[in-house]
Amino acid sequence: MSYIQVPAEVDENLLKEMEEMGFPRNRAIRAIWHSKATTSVEAAVNWIVDHEADPDIDEPLMVTKVCFLCLYK
Repeated sequence: MSYIQVPAEVDENLLKEMEEMGFPRNRAIRAIWHSKATTSVEAAVNWIVDHEADPDIDEPLMVTKVCFLCLYK
């Protein structure tokens, strides 16, 4: 099985709401992803409060996914 690193995908509505609140895009993506927020930004905002000192908080979040197409190369 092959694995690849891809940018994390999160709910666009939650991402937009967090950006409108003033959070940088990468920070908001990390917060939504790690907090598993699905219906409101509350958990994501709480995640940011708990992790604001993380050195990589504003870096793009890459996640591992199975690459099914890679299996046929």
